[in-house]
Amino acid sequence: NNVGFTGSGFANTANATGQGVEWKIGGSAGNYTFNWRYASTSNRPGNLIVNGSVVASNIAFNSTGIWTSWTTVSTTVNLPLGVKTVRLEATTSSGLGNIDYMEVTGPDAVELSCASSGKMAGGKEVLSIEQNLENTKVSIYPNPSSSKIAVVLPISKFNNYVIYDISGRATMSGQLKDNLDKLDIDINHLSKGIYIISLKGNQTTETHKFIKK
Repeated sequence: NNVGFTGSGFANTANATGQGVEWKIGGSAGNYTFNWRYASTSNRPGNLIVNGSVVASNIAFNSTGIWTSWTTVSTTVNLPLGVKTVRLEATTSSGLGNIDYMEVTGPDAVELSCASSGKMAGGKEVLSIEQNLENTKVSIYPNPSSSKIAVVLPISKFNNYVIYDISGRATMSGQLKDNLDKLDIDINHLSKGIYIISLKGNQTTETHKFIKK
């Protein structure tokens, strides 16, 4: 209802303290920069909460004047290795502004779960609010697997991959040849558990889950 957002929508929380938007990411230990695109007709600060702890308080989401005027605000924090539940939470009774997306830059940053597909912008992982499955044809089989997986790929869409364990640690990586439509990966050396494969191209990133049994 307010034009100028990217993708297919934006998050509009209720007007109340403690309302928020949540994402889940993985990655190595180090500095992470969070950048949000938003619109608001009043100052609506928010706390950045990671794994239940406030890591940046009262981030200034100042008024953009009108709901169709969008801008960005960012903050940088140091985070540990592993899975991180990230929450942007309102600190006043006005709630948050309308949140278009969250952009994350950090060591081995990868999307683990949110109602979105991952997209790349300037080498950063961008987590949109709503899912866009257009042209997504990636599939993994067998899944679960004890020895090998085959990853069926849209031709020419991706040029490299990274596999992360559930703690967010990168365990494997590799380059993809041009026009490759299926990638065979030996996972015999991996421990049993859940893994995320992040497929990256020049303009897009997709993450998919598989299980080593």
